[in-house]
Amino acid sequence: DEVRENISRGMAILGPTFTLDALVECLVIGVGTMSGVRQLEIMCCFGCMSVLANYFVFMTFFPACVSLVLELSRESREGRPIWQLSHFARVLEEEENKPNPVTQRVKMIMSLSLVLVHAHSRWIAEPAAQNSTVENAVGLDENAPKRIEPNVSLWQFYLSRMASMDIEQVITLGLALLLAVKYIFFEQAETESTLSLKNPITSPVMVQKKVPENCCRKQSGLLKNNQISNTVEEALVIKDGNAEVIKPVLAESSTKATFVVGSCNPVETSSFPNRKQEEVELPGEPRSIAECRIYTFSPNPLHFQKGAKFLTDAEVISLVNAKHVPAYKLETVMETQERGVSIRRQMLSKKLPEPSSLQYLPYKNYNYSLVMGACCENVIGYMPIPVGVAGPLFLDNREFHVPMATTEGCLVASTNRGCRAINLTLFPFCFDFELGGGASSRVLADGMTRGPVVRLPTACQAAEVKVWLESPEGIKIMKEAFDSTSRFARLQNLIISLAGRNLYIRFQSGTGDAMGMNMISKGTEKALARLNEEFPDLQVIAISGNYCTDKKPAAINWIEGRGKSVVCEAVVPAKVVREV
Repeated sequence: DEVRENISRGMAILGPTFTLDALVECLVIGVGTMSGVRQLEIMCCFGCMSVLANYFVFMTFFPACVSLVLELSRESREGRPIWQLSHFARVLEEEENKPNPVTQRVKMIMSLSLVLVHAHSRWIAEPAAQNSTVENAVGLDENAPKRIEPNVSLWQFYLSRMASMDIEQVITLGLALLLAVKYIFFEQAETESTLSLKNPITSPVMVQKKVPENCCRKQSGLLKNNQISNTVEEALVIKDGNAEVIKPVLAESSTKATFVVGSCNPVETSSFPNRKQEEVELPGEPRSIAECRIYTFSPNPLHFQKGAKFLTDAEVISLVNAKHVPAYKLETVMETQERGVSIRRQMLSKKLPEPSSLQYLPYKNYNYSLVMGACCENVIGYMPIPVGVAGPLFLDNREFHVPMATTEGCLVASTNRGCRAINLTLFPFCFDFELGGGASSRVLADGMTRGPVVRLPTACQAAEVKVWLESPEGIKIMKEAFDSTSRFARLQNLIISLAGRNLYIRFQSGTGDAMGMNMISKGTEKALARLNEEFPDLQVIAISGNYCTDKKPAAINWIEGRGKSVVCEAVVPAKVVREV
């Protein structure tokens, strides 16, 4: 598509120019056909034919060959634009941006003048029969130039010729005039309006892409729609004396892609400023650390307008290296969270064996307010993961589509194949799930566990604590303390095992829709504090005493269950197994 579009666009741009050039060349060479010299007339005829042949080949055969060559070599250089195509596109862009109307007008005037010369010379030429007697009388050779002596004035001759025109000539002349007027006055305006709608031309901006780090900070401004997000930020730099004025490169307002997890409320767009930012003057050389601290930490009211936006990236990095700004608080100190992430990336890139390792890790146009203090620290970017869908899957008389985020090839395809095998049991056999159609499931238990270990001075005291925890009073006190830590965590059961002086307590709790390990750990800690009030000699060894049991196989999880215990069933006929 790109090849065909560029070639057609190039022919649309260069075609009128080559057409006009061919017309002018034919008219100029065609003047020689009226000289009356036999050899010169033949040479001029062949010249006109060669110009027309060259024009025909360029307008038909040449674009087809170029398209074929580019299509065959489009896979070269691992998908990058090949040099022929990029060079062709650059030539077209230069041709578009640098029109030369003077040359076009001169060629049009020349062609019209030559058309008039040809029309006048051939129109007033007398038939050969009338001039034969004169030529024989004078004794001129057949190859001698002909000279016509007019017997009337020029305007009288044209009037007589126009009066003697038949209906066919009048219609032909009228159509030619109409087509000429349409092409000159209307066709060009329509073409320009169409091109302006398809390819809107934006005002060019002088952009300095390579800016020294110590000179000015990189703006994390908005990218243009047709640019790829990468680690190189662009800023417009205007030198004014010893200072430099940085204007953020603002593109047309457009909807930015954001990632929202959970709530459907509108995302705050404070981190994506769309309004025009004020100009900031920055020095050419980094300032001292003491001077930089004034801009962000000074309580002086005279500096209330100063902030991190008045510091360059190099100055902020120097503050971090001097331990005045913690690296993990860059997002809160900077004027935007995105700039804090950008500075952290610069600091990390200098310490890596390959400084360009983070080049293809995106970080722009992301709502970091959903991340900071919630699910990730020391952020340097985000990783887009492909999300596929498997299904539909008929489960418990309902249809489900299963989203799967993965980079493992064939995983979604194999899951989708299994869903198809289960679904095929519905139609050829029966619609009763209990008799073999679709899949059915039952939830047997739902309770996450955390198993701390505590120690008492003697085994007898540990046994007394075990008896108290298993009593209705002990369970009630533990449940009140545990449930007070969360709106969702609800203590369901206590499983206690004694090993010498060590007491292993397995808290089992519902956690709502969450996996809930942090939730249940918080409740366990609160319950142990309440237990320590009842038994002051109790010593907490660990919140997790390997009795949960988390992230490892254990028989207790099989026997007592952990998390959601589910049983599913699907009856797939042998025919479906063989065919699918």
